[in-house]
Amino acid sequence: GGTDSEHRTRAEQGRDVADIDGEDWLRVQPFQRRRRYRLFVGFLEGTMIHPVDAPVEFEISIGEYGNKFASTTLPAPSTTQPTNPVYDGSHYYYLPWGQTKPCVMLNSQWEDVMFRIESFNLLSRIIDRLEGHLENVKNLTRVKAPVAERAAKLIELLDELPVLCVDTT
Repeated sequence: GGTDSEHRTRAEQGRDVADIDGEDWLRVQPFQRRRRYRLFVGFLEGTMIHPVDAPVEFEISIGEYGNKFASTTLPAPSTTQPTNPVYDGSHYYYLPWGQTKPCVMLNSQWEDVMFRIESFNLLSRIIDRLEGHLENVKNLTRVKAPVAERAAKLIELLDELPVLCVDTT
């Protein structure tokens, strides 16, 4: 099995977007704050493989890191040892790893975007809590609670807004 994750950004309409010149990109790389990540993968078994005439290997990658054909990152050992599949006597082939399971480790580094993620998470928590309070006011409206009670809940929500902006834990 595998997991794919993709993130996209969009430019504002009406604004031209140009690629950063390769020379400029190399010049700013040393000043970019980066985080290092390490991916460990252990393969337990390789079964139900269709007949093949060549050894089988598995490759792991994170973006360009680990991709044998990528030209933008340094090459890294990111594949299992090539292994010839063995016929199982029924319909499929399997990889005869036995008690020795292949493990692959991949190092990568990415721009540190925690300052963006933390701000987004903070705003998301504020929105969630405000929506919960607003839902309470809507429920009071649905059950036709007295206007004074609904107004009190709404004022309570507005009074809590500055607190939510400071204390979002």
